[in-house]
Amino acid sequence: MKDILKLAYFDEQAAVDFLEIKESGSSSEIMKVVTEKNKDLGFSGEAGKGFFSFFKFGLSGNMNKKNNSIIETQVTRTIYNKFIELSKEAEEIKKYKHINLKIVKNSATYFRNLMPFIKMIDDTGEFENAEELKGLNHQELDTIFDDARGYYEYLGEIVSDDKEHETVIIRFNINGMRNNYSLYDLTKMNLSIYGIEVGWAKSIDLNFINEMNEMLQEEKTEQKQLSYEEMQRQSSHHNNKLPDQDYKENRYKIIDVIVAGI
Repeated sequence: MKDILKLAYFDEQAAVDFLEIKESGSSSEIMKVVTEKNKDLGFSGEAGKGFFSFFKFGLSGNMNKKNNSIIETQVTRTIYNKFIELSKEAEEIKKYKHINLKIVKNSATYFRNLMPFIKMIDDTGEFENAEELKGLNHQELDTIFDDARGYYEYLGEIVSDDKEHETVIIRFNINGMRNNYSLYDLTKMNLSIYGIEVGWAKSIDLNFINEMNEMLQEEKTEQKQLSYEEMQRQSSHHNNKLPDQDYKENRYKIIDVIVAGI
């Protein structure tokens, strides 16, 4: 896996959770490094005792904003370096040195990318997807989307060393974006990714409207109870099927990204 020269995305909280699970003393080690580097800024060992807990909620205390910024940067760098170091030997961390990302039309990621432009106008009727946007409070959509989802999905095409291709679902936490990159910018990069496989999906249909319909649909009515004769016929049909007639269910990996860059 090549070194990342410019960071586009880093989910610090996910990295911290991974470090604590793999090495329960990681937070103490990080606090020690940061404390030693910042004695001159008034960041004492006493402050360091509770550092990791209040870091998760943003730095606070008596230090000025400039010093807070310096320490936040050092914490991020220390967490990042420690995560990369441990991930080299961790089988749980999936590492892809080349992946192509695609935003699916009408997906939540697609609509989220439109939000800055939609907020600039009052009438959404000119948009290609005006019907889908009708009735929505478009001035608040970005906040609503972020609160409701957190993660945004892409189709990812992984290209292995032997040139084989695999389609997966790649998810990014909106709060992890770095260096002023947008969700759309990620599709134009030759990204290297560190992530965790969190599950799988039967479909790569990421259409947001379809997703909402599935969430809101009423429970299906119970299936009609089969008679003894019908069960016998189904059992006979199943037993007489040839092996190659069995239905093969598609399964697409879902990868939550922790680090992405070029």
